[in-house]
Amino acid sequence: MVLRESEITALKEISNYVNNEATTTQIINLCNQLRSQLEDKNFAFTYAGVLLATKDRIESAIKLFELCPENAFDSVLREYLLETKSFTPAAIAFQDTLPYDVWTQTDFYKSYMMATLETVKDFAKINPPPETSKIPTIVDVGPGNGVLITEIINQLVSIYNLKNLQLVLIDKSPSMLEASEKYVQEHVPIPISFTKISCKLQEITEEQLAVIREKQPIWFINMAASVHHMPWEDKLPMLKTVRSLSNNCLLIEFPANHDRPEKNTPELVYSVSEHYRFYIQDVLNCPAPETDKKICLYNFILTEGITILSQERANRIDYHATIPEWQELAEQAGFQVVKISPTTFLNERPLTFTMQLKFALSSIE
Repeated sequence: MVLRESEITALKEISNYVNNEATTTQIINLCNQLRSQLEDKNFAFTYAGVLLATKDRIESAIKLFELCPENAFDSVLREYLLETKSFTPAAIAFQDTLPYDVWTQTDFYKSYMMATLETVKDFAKINPPPETSKIPTIVDVGPGNGVLITEIINQLVSIYNLKNLQLVLIDKSPSMLEASEKYVQEHVPIPISFTKISCKLQEITEEQLAVIREKQPIWFINMAASVHHMPWEDKLPMLKTVRSLSNNCLLIEFPANHDRPEKNTPELVYSVSEHYRFYIQDVLNCPAPETDKKICLYNFILTEGITILSQERANRIDYHATIPEWQELAEQAGFQVVKISPTTFLNERPLTFTMQLKFALSSIE
């Protein structure tokens, strides 16, 4: 998902055309001229369409997206613009569990969870519960609807014959916290003691941290697709906070280049369109009712994508980073990166990965 410098230079000509209010026909002609310079021949149309949408030239954007009907990102975004007449998000992501519930029915999510659970099993075998703790404690950041953490706990129960467990859930959405607690209670065979912390991890207060520290020693902190909602400058202090709570951390993320590129750059638009078109296609192929699929696409997948593309960097809701960037951050925070395991792939490119982190005593600042 990386453009060559020559491609970036060529695509900036499209930006000049859009900023100078060229006609739709002129922009389409330019895109056709640039096709030979791009590895992804159709990306010129996608890039131009996004730039036009951010300028509120919705009808022109629709015409550009029409030229890439085989691209799921362009196709669904075109339908969204036709229906809403606006390049603004349809909802606030993760305020409702339904879009997430649909996503968990996709083939991608199922393969992602299976691969993640294999990695967690390996992690747990070499990181047993603290001997000083009669009731092990796990901190789960961003539990979603509770499905993944439930599978993780059930796997740990079988490995270590656990009799009970303390679970700290951290999520900004109270409804997500309630949904995940309910799901875990209904699907885990051992007694669970819950502590729910309603906040963004990067905004956690000292009082909330004190509540969590009462549960120490903490076996490990699970952060599954939950900490890309903060920019680079917040990720480092967040990881230092995590390091202060537990020696072990499991970071599960989606690598992409959505953090540091600025709005309307070819790098950002290319990364977003490539990142989300696969998930869009997977939702379209899943067995959920059509109305639920649409809610998932509009209120979750496109809400994320449109917000990244339409907002200045400071106002994005997602800041996916690449694997090397996450490794750099973890090491700066004082963690040792024990193992990086790509878990799902598309065309030999990792779509998800798991990073096992351990507190490196020699790295104390």
